[in-house]
Amino acid sequence: MVFPLAPTYANAISVRLPELESFWNESDVYNPVYSGIRFGSDGKIYRSTEQGNWQATGASWLITGAASSYYLVRTVTSGSALGTDGGTLQQMNANRDYQISSSLERKTTDIEFSISDDSLGSNILVTRTYQLDCERIYDPDQGDQTYQPGWTRSQSQ
Repeated sequence: MVFPLAPTYANAISVRLPELESFWNESDVYNPVYSGIRFGSDGKIYRSTEQGNWQATGASWLITGAASSYYLVRTVTSGSALGTDGGTLQQMNANRDYQISSSLERKTTDIEFSISDDSLGSNILVTRTYQLDCERIYDPDQGDQTYQPGWTRSQSQ
């Protein structure tokens, strides 16, 4: 009996951008409140806590190979602008952090991320949009004395 050979692939899948739960944070304690995503040089994806620290999501962007072999580009498709490396390819040899913060109102940003295996970005391997969302919540009944737009003076006292 002759068995067929297993297929070989010239371009095996080496990276991914998995669907993840929301990057939503809210707080009536921390000011400002942060929301963010980190593509780690270790191949893992992290999310920002309300305080701006990073915690693992349990997901990875790198399946095989070295992180330094890949390049990330991001484009804000709606919402608040980010102050970091907009539209430029960033080699994944270092952590790539994208974070928004809010002290007064809700902020939402949709960001499209693409990963390429060449420094010119001509060979995009995967693309996905993630949403960052954060809000500072005020609660005068809990002693929050910070003025919130829309409150009357008696509500913020």
